[in-house]
Amino acid sequence: MEYFKCNPSLCYGASCCRNQFIKPVTSLGDLLRLSKHTGRSPSEIWEQDGEVALVPTEKRGEFESFAALKVPCPFLKDNKCTVYSSRPFGCAVFPLEAIFEGKKELELYDKGEFRCLNGTTLSPKDAEVLEKMRYVMKKEVKIEIPLFPWTQERTIDATTNIKVHNLIKAAVEKQQKVDATASTERSKHLISSAGRLNQIIREKQGVQMDDFRALIEPIADILHRDIIKRIITSLTPEQIARYDNTSARYLELIGELASNNSPCQHNP
Repeated sequence: MEYFKCNPSLCYGASCCRNQFIKPVTSLGDLLRLSKHTGRSPSEIWEQDGEVALVPTEKRGEFESFAALKVPCPFLKDNKCTVYSSRPFGCAVFPLEAIFEGKKELELYDKGEFRCLNGTTLSPKDAEVLEKMRYVMKKEVKIEIPLFPWTQERTIDATTNIKVHNLIKAAVEKQQKVDATASTERSKHLISSAGRLNQIIREKQGVQMDDFRALIEPIADILHRDIIKRIITSLTPEQIARYDNTSARYLELIGELASNNSPCQHNP
């Protein structure tokens, strides 16, 4: 078994940056680092490049909405990451974290699309850096929980067909107010997802939970993106400053990954 090393010839054009099913949650710390790297405000990045990602709760069919970047990633240009040295945690540790977690985690990924994962293990250097990055992220979670608390208004309850219908109706009505002709990509994604969900319900089709979540996400994006924007725009300079130490350490560790010669090779 070989140590993992990103090999672009084994994927189909930065597959990890284009796959809806592995879209990573983008934390407030991630947004602040992207803001500093690009010179754009966190709210601008969210408005132009962000979309909702759903994380399952303990109740089947219920999800919590978080910030994420669009898929394909808007920072991917010519199959190169334009924010590589400040990329979000979920991007930096993929697929290292999956390899570290073992076979069960790896089975979540399509080995045909991610052939770089076949027959690989984590090098001791990468494992060490991964543990350090996880520790930094735990610190940021403690900072973030009071700023981005769980609330009922960020919950998507899709536990019954009636509730799914109501979610679709609410999202369509809300989007029609800002895009009556349904000409934007957001509207097109909503229409496509709503149509597929209605078909599943009508024909009583079975669906994998990951597929179901991916279909619900465009609906949640319409319903909850303003809530997430409100949280981002309400950050004070004092709250932002709480991320200074963890961000500095995080960027150091990203540099260590690069020096190990094993991270994603889609860097500029």
